[in-house]
Amino acid sequence: FIANDPFSGDVNMWAWNKGLTGPSKFNFLHMQDDDRHPRIYETFLSNIQEKGFDFDVLPIRAPSMVGLRLMKRLRSENRLSAMPRVIYLDSAHEVDETLMELHTAFDVLELGGILLGDDWMWGSVKDDVTRFAQQAKLPRLDSSAVSSFGAGAEQPVDGVVLIHGQWIVPKAAL
Repeated sequence: FIANDPFSGDVNMWAWNKGLTGPSKFNFLHMQDDDRHPRIYETFLSNIQEKGFDFDVLPIRAPSMVGLRLMKRLRSENRLSAMPRVIYLDSAHEVDETLMELHTAFDVLELGGILLGDDWMWGSVKDDVTRFAQQAKLPRLDSSAVSSFGAGAEQPVDGVVLIHGQWIVPKAAL
């Protein structure tokens, strides 16, 4: 399992801290060490170790585009045995940047794999996922494929499944 994240927080985490306006009065500064660096990475490592996954997870501490390109390079050098079959994209939530991440992640994804993410309610994410599906000319999934993702799954755009705010894009095997 590869966890690709800069572990630095996004623009919203930093913005929410002003006046503690985020979910549950989120205070991002309380997650920092004495050097004022976010401790998200250390918290992540502690969590996976506590659950016994520390030898199953390869954290790539980099922005998504750097990490995705690194995976391609490691695979081309036979330092990675296979490309991912599942990529959870916690996108940048910025218009066009999310679209670029989607194209790159889909290219990295193994045939038959699944690309998924959250925050469909964010206009930038919804718009970029929609544009990606249209640009990639994703085929419409049949109803049984959509329902296989669970009760309440729907297909708002050809090739994109939506369930509980999570978007899912299967990469069809040839």
